Amino acid sequence: MTALMLLGWLAGIGSAASPANPRPITGADSVVAVYTQDWGRVSAGPLHIIVVAWPDGHVVWSEDRIRGGPPYLAGQVPPARVTAVLERVERDGVFHDKRLAQACFGPDSQFTTILVKKATRQLQMDSWHELAEAGGGVVAHSCALTPLSNERRLEMVRKESPEYLYYRVVWGELRSLASSLIPSGSHPVAGHVLMKAGIMTWHETAPR
Repeated sequence: MTALMLLGWLAGIGSAASPANPRPITGADSVVAVYTQDWGRVSAGPLHIIVVAWPDGHVVWSEDRIRGGPPYLAGQVPPARVTAVLERVERDGVFHDKRLAQACFGPDSQFTTILVKKATRQLQMDSWHELAEAGGGVVAHSCALTPLSNERRLEMVRKESPEYLYYRVVWGELRSLASSLIPSGSHPVAGHVLMKAGIMTWHETAPR
């Protein structure tokens, strides 16, 4: 192998393994994102994406729709679908309700975040109820977790205040809208979330 061929081969290896341009999440102009965070004393690890959709129609999501994290899949939807979801959120008045941005989780918790941004308007909802209730033995309140005993989860949820029930309704609608952006076609993708100086980005490994 000549020196020139060797250099070309090494360059090919480097380009195949190089990461694609990072995609902003919290710093994006517009985005629909759902991800989990762990602020516990014994952290379970880094931020985990559940689903993120960008205005150009690129979507990344996890096979685990509750906890997120790898393995990840990626796909493409028409940009108009992302625009339609953002316009629906704005039309419903979500961006104008400041109370929805009040975090619903206790200290040292794992929780889920829903982030919706459209130009200068933004809503970030943080709640622990999905992760806490995933095992079936706990019901989450706005500021407490209660083990289930003889009552069923929904029987306890219906006793909550109208304000918290409204919070859950909006949460459910936003989760559904985010999931509606997941395309039918997909391919496995490697990547990770990086938080630096308070800005979250998705770093996707370029396909070989």
